[in-house]
Formats: sequence, C-alpha cells, structure tokens
Amino acid sequence: MHLRKLLNQTLRRFGYELGKIDRFREVIQAEYERRGEFSFVQIGANDGVSFDSLYEFVCNRKSRGLVVEPLPRFFESLQKNYEGYPAIKPVQCAIHPSETSALIYSVDPERESEVPEFARGIGSFLPDHFKKTGVPEDLIVTEEVPCRPLMELVEEEGMLDASLIQIDVEGFDFEVLKMIDFERFSPAVIKYEHEGLDGKDQAAARKLLENQDYQIQVIKTDTVGILEKA
Repeated sequence: MHLRKLLNQTLRRFGYELGKIDRFREVIQAEYERRGEFSFVQIGANDGVSFDSLYEFVCNRKSRGLVVEPLPRFFESLQKNYEGYPAIKPVQCAIHPSETSALIYSVDPERESEVPEFARGIGSFLPDHFKKTGVPEDLIVTEEVPCRPLMELVEEEGMLDASLIQIDVEGFDFEVLKMIDFERFSPAVIKYEHEGLDGKDQAAARKLLENQDYQIQVIKTDTVGILEKA
C-alpha cells in the first residue's frame, strides 16, 4: 500500500494514477467492442443520471436499451435525459413477479430538502427500508405504481440479447434476480445493489448467480456477476 502511494505521487505529476481494475467497466466495454453496440436493461433507473455512471457510458456509444422507473417525478426527468437517444426506451413501471400494481414508499417531494441527497432518489416496495437509511417515518409517502414481470417486459421489448441488466430497487433486488429465466435471458453482466439486502438474501443472490456460471465481484454497495463464457 505504501509503494502504491509513492507511485501515485510520482504518476500524478504526469496526470496519471494507479487504481483497482474496474472489471465491470472492462467487460461492458468489451461487449460493446464485440457487438458494435451496447444493449442493456436498467431496472430502477431513477432520472437516468443521478447516482450512476451508466448514463455516461451508454450515451457515448451506440446503445439500445430499456430504462425502467416507476415513480412519475423521476420518470419525467428520465424521459428528458434520454430524449436524444431514440434507441433507449424509458418505461414507466415497477418490476414485480405477480402484482399489476403496488405501493412504493419514497421521500415526500415537498420535504426532500430535509434529507440527505442520496435519500431523495429512493423508492422501495419495502415500508421498513427507510429505517436503514435513517430517514424519519413522517417524511415518507406512498404512491401506487403499475408493475410488470421482468421476463414479460424484456421479451416484449426485444431485449433478450441484452449484454447487461442493472438492478437498483432498494431492497427488492434479490426478488428481481429470481425472476430471470436464465435459459432465455443470460446477460454477460448482471449488476445489482446488495446493500439493502439482509445477510441471508445477499448470500442467496450470490449463490444464484454462481450456479449460473457467473463470477462475482463486489464493488462498494454493488455486486457484479460476470458470465464466465463472456
């Protein structure tokens, strides 16, 4: 570690710095180069820009995909942010295995100034999810949103060949992972947020991907599964 620090001190003089290899970025870039375009499905896209680097990646390459967000106020911004990219389709719904509509819990938009920035973008099916983030219960509101099963959406929108599925649904990530029919839909990369899962579900989610020949990499609050044959 000391050697790395010394090397960085020297390299910064020339505009460089040593860092960990970002295997996620490396693989999605390789997928883009292999296919000549990048195809993806993003579940829980928010406004497409906040808290995520995927937007920069897909907007600077020939890309097609689905960006899925259920909450109307975020979806409106999502549409605007992708309006110059006709091959990337915003879809307003939540992903659920059985319900056609469900309640989502989020911070009251009238009181967003009272919570940290990261909490303003949270929408969850789980009423207790905000307790983990320290957001007071009286700041939470509910909103009914339309829902669709994952495989129905992916198949109808012609995205069974997507290179990436990225999931960030605030504690419901494992439930979305379990909806993947790997015989029909096996993206080269699966990325999901594990931070909102309890220890049991974290282990089960990881095991689910390992059983489908995905190699696992943990990047901060996210888990990335990389298909071994990719």
